[in-house]
Amino acid sequence: MNFHSNVQECDAVKPKLMSISVNARLVIVLSLVLTTATFFTTYAVSLSLELTEYPWLFLSSTINHAPASNIGTLGLVFGSICVPIIGIVRFLQVFNVAPRSRVNYGGLVLSFVVSFNVIGVASFQVSDTFLPHMIFAVGTFVSIVASVLVYIYLDHKHPETSSKFPKMYRKCVGVFISICFLTMVIIWLVKMNGVVDTQDGWIAATACAEVLLVGSGLTVFTSFWQDFSGIRLHFSIDNQNTLINKPQEL
Repeated sequence: MNFHSNVQECDAVKPKLMSISVNARLVIVLSLVLTTATFFTTYAVSLSLELTEYPWLFLSSTINHAPASNIGTLGLVFGSICVPIIGIVRFLQVFNVAPRSRVNYGGLVLSFVVSFNVIGVASFQVSDTFLPHMIFAVGTFVSIVASVLVYIYLDHKHPETSSKFPKMYRKCVGVFISICFLTMVIIWLVKMNGVVDTQDGWIAATACAEVLLVGSGLTVFTSFWQDFSGIRLHFSIDNQNTLINKPQEL
């Protein structure tokens, strides 16, 4: 005679194969360290090996020739991958208080656009593929400025999602990079119309505006350090095959 034991009956189970939990601030650290270290390294390599082709150092000229271009591509790819992860966490913070905010969705999309454009700049060197490089460069400038302005708007619209100092910092950076962006646009318009000799101080001004815009703009993604306090990211791999504990026959 067969009897079924009710003790070991249970619901269907989908066991986890692996689960990892990390502090969200770690992504901010990686983004800051990788991008900063990459540009410092490529600047040093380009200067020491005399690989630059411009009177003043544009960011593009530091990753234009090997081995600086190899270092630049490797570092910027991994550094830029952190940007959309930060964007996703920030999106979820605002989503909790404003689930229907279209601007919040726009900020999420822009974080991916920034990452994509930075990878494009690193992948297509200006000396070999000028047009694609310039398209990605312009895309980087525009998307960074747009991202900062979106975050400033969200800070104003939903002040409970951020602390006082980060909000004030993002406002200051927003004003600063807007001035840098307008400076670059005016200089290139002047160059196109041939009003002045742009091979002199104007190129230096453009290079400075570019470096300050990109550097300051990317720090906005690190300004969420205080806001990410206590947030952890969980990554897990689940087995989709359902396991059912069958009752034992006695």
